[in-house]
Amino acid sequence: MKTAALNFVLQQHYESLLTCFCSSAGGIGLNVEKINQVKAKSLYLQVEKLRQNLNKLDNTISAVQQVLEEGRSMDILLAQGCMLAQVQELKNVRGLLQPQEDDRIMFTPPDQALYTAIKSMGFVSSGAFAPLTRATGKV
Repeated sequence: MKTAALNFVLQQHYESLLTCFCSSAGGIGLNVEKINQVKAKSLYLQVEKLRQNLNKLDNTISAVQQVLEEGRSMDILLAQGCMLAQVQELKNVRGLLQPQEDDRIMFTPPDQALYTAIKSMGFVSSGAFAPLTRATGKV
């Protein structure tokens, strides 16, 4: 009697796991597409920041060249301060030269029912001697 009840409970867990797995497997393709979109957007934003900083640097260089051609000492000192600030900003942005996409893999349960079913499975331990043991059931 206990064996039949145990087989029934195991069969229910097996069916619920199978159902949850099949339902979550269909969403994997969508998740991969979302990951690709997020990575592409991250890289696009990184490129835009680099372009903005390049434009700022071009404008600063043009302004400094114009001031140096005019030769007024006060303007040269102001241009030196602007150029120093621009160089500091570029030092802060140099981390953007490497792609900022994230390749870490983390487990997040795709479906709460699947996660609960896996958690409720528990552990099976037995003191039985394997060569003398016989298991029956559906696969």
